[in-house]
Amino acid sequence: MPLGRLIGTGDLRDVVEHGLAGERVYLRGQFVVNFSDANRAVLRPRTKLTDKVLHFGGGSSTRIIVEYPSGYTPPHQGSVVSRDELRPYEITEVRKDEDGQLNVFVREIMQP
Repeated sequence: MPLGRLIGTGDLRDVVEHGLAGERVYLRGQFVVNFSDANRAVLRPRTKLTDKVLHFGGGSSTRIIVEYPSGYTPPHQGSVVSRDELRPYEITEVRKDEDGQLNVFVREIMQP
């Protein structure tokens, strides 16, 4: 991983409140692909059944929009994507909509 701060999906609200402040921030976690096209995919954090029942983490209100480099094949809809400190996504922007939806824009920085 290049130099920067590594966070999980639970830390995204802090990034919304404080911004990226000029530092590089990388995202790790497990995600489910909701949509995929030529160079983009929309992911949702993968949540455990107990988290869904107890409403931890607000995974369904978080959307990860991934931009892939040209020539890269994005993952297929329904597949699970895992990212860790060896291959995280770089966060480029985080926006919170009025309805509470968190949109996290990231880019693929490492080749498989």
